[in-house]
Amino acid sequence: MSKTILITAFFAGGMLVSSTIVSRLGDRYGHLLIMRGLGLLGGLMVASFVLLSSFEWMCAAVFVAGATLASISPVSLALQGVVTPKRALGRANAFYNAAYAAGMLLGPPISSLLFTRMGGGAMLFHLAALWGAFVLFTIVFAKDDPRARGLEAARSDDAEL
Repeated sequence: MSKTILITAFFAGGMLVSSTIVSRLGDRYGHLLIMRGLGLLGGLMVASFVLLSSFEWMCAAVFVAGATLASISPVSLALQGVVTPKRALGRANAFYNAAYAAGMLLGPPISSLLFTRMGGGAMLFHLAALWGAFVLFTIVFAKDDPRARGLEAARSDDAEL
């Protein structure tokens, strides 16, 4: 059996272990704050692949990368449900899914092109830069998270729903 199949298993293991725990942390401490932490950690893990030569350390990094990537979506959707008025929730959800699908369609060809022309390191740093852009996005819109305005604001926003 090839050892590379274990990489997928560690990625999926990280996904399985993290989503519920991280979603609860988002509800408690603020969705954008938790997403910012996930983005920082995920970006560091992706960038670290360039430096890692030990298979065991790669498995650990992939586990953490899977945990961060899988957790962002439910935390993001939870925030969307909190800050989006009910009448616009369908439109917001549609936009979220369209953006996600566009990334899934455009990401692999772009990453492949970078890998082919500039090598694996450049491709991985490009992916880490995208994680960095995500973190910047969470900072720019930090005040949209009710938890950032304080627990009372979050409770009043919850009561409106």
